Amino acid sequence: MIFRKRKTKSRKTDRSKLLTEFPSNSRYAEAYRTLRTNLFFADMDKEIKSVLVTSSLEKEGKTTTAINLAYTVAQTDRQVLVVDCDLRRPYLSALVAGHTDKITGVTELVTEVFGVHLTQGSLDTYSVADLILLTRLQKRSAQLNLSNDTTQAVLSFDKGKLTDIEWINRPESKRLANTLIRENLLTEQQARLALSHQKKSTHYLGNILHTMGLVSKKDLTRAMSVHTIEAVRAVSAMETGTFEFSPPSRGCPGDRRSDGRGFGKTVR
Repeated sequence: MIFRKRKTKSRKTDRSKLLTEFPSNSRYAEAYRTLRTNLFFADMDKEIKSVLVTSSLEKEGKTTTAINLAYTVAQTDRQVLVVDCDLRRPYLSALVAGHTDKITGVTELVTEVFGVHLTQGSLDTYSVADLILLTRLQKRSAQLNLSNDTTQAVLSFDKGKLTDIEWINRPESKRLANTLIRENLLTEQQARLALSHQKKSTHYLGNILHTMGLVSKKDLTRAMSVHTIEAVRAVSAMETGTFEFSPPSRGCPGDRRSDGRGFGKTVR
C-alpha cells in the first residue's frame, strides 16, 4: 500500500494512563515525580522554562508523558502550559477535552489571536500584560494609551520593544523635580529655571537637568529608576479601563513637554 491507513486511537485506553486515574502513592505517580525532580536538578543555576517531549516514532507515549509531566509540575504550584505542536495529527487536546468541547490549537492561536490587529478596547477583555505581550510578539511600533478612573499612561513601543512608559497623571508629590527637591538634590530656583528651558524645547526634563549640570548623572539615574518602577506599578494595577493604540511619535525620544503643573512630568 502506498498510503497507510490511519489507525483509530482509543481515547478511553489512553485516558486510563493519565495520572488522574492513579492514586498519588502509586509507583506510576512516583515515577513522574522522580522525573520532575530530575528535571529541576538538571540545571540548578537557572530555572527551566520549557521542556520538549519528542521521539523518533509515533505511539511511543509522547502525549501521555507530556500530560502527566505537566500535571506533576503543576502540583508544585507552578503555572504550566502544554502545547501540542503536531499540526498534522494533533492528539493532546482531543485526549484531554471532551468530544463537544471547542478546541483552540496552535494554528488558531497564531492566526486568530496573535494575528489580530487591535486598535482599541477594554482592559476587561485584554489585560495590560496581554497587550504588552501581543505587541512584542507582533513586533509592532505604536503608542499604547491606557486610561481608567485613577490612572492615565502611555507606553511606547519600537518594533515590539517597550522603549518608554509615561504616567501622565502622576501625583504632584511624585514628579521628578519635586522628588529631587525633597532629596535636597535640587533647589526650587533651579527647578523653575530648568522648567523654563523645557517650555522652550522638546527635551525631557531629566535631559535638561543633566545638560545644565544641576543634577549629577548618578543621582538622576537613581531618581529615574524609582520613577520608572512607580510607573510600572501604576500601570500593572490597571485591571479595568480602556486602551487605544496610536501611531508612534515621529519625534525623538523626549518630545513630550511639561504640562505646566508643579515641576513637570517625570520623563526620561
